Amino acid sequence: MVSMEINKTTIWYSNLTGKEPILDNHGLMTSDWRLTYTAPVPIRVALSESIGLNNLTAQGVAELRSYGVTTNYTHRMITEDMECPINEESIVWHDIDPGNNPYDTPYNFKVIRVSKTLNYKMYYLRQVDVDGPGESE
Repeated sequence: MVSMEINKTTIWYSNLTGKEPILDNHGLMTSDWRLTYTAPVPIRVALSESIGLNNLTAQGVAELRSYGVTTNYTHRMITEDMECPINEESIVWHDIDPGNNPYDTPYNFKVIRVSKTLNYKMYYLRQVDVDGPGESE
């Protein structure tokens, strides 16, 4: 067992489904596209801040691990659910309940790397500031 239930927290995630064109006021296509996501799904995971190499900063730096080199992340997330559908294109809400629509509440994390072992999956997350609902950072 990688993590005890007492150490887990609830987060919400949405997976990328595609993209759609942004229309102007007249219903004509612009040159911009909007990413589309699934409805947010809650999941219980072990989530921790990453401690940098100097043990003073809560952000990841290039680290050589058994999974390879991982860079530029702020949090690590672990789940024992090997069928967990979160991937490197997913967005995550932590300490925020997004409701049923991923565009109503701005997300605060993006998944940047996924590592698998025989017993668990580890996700590296980057904290982001999103300007508005459904927009990218």
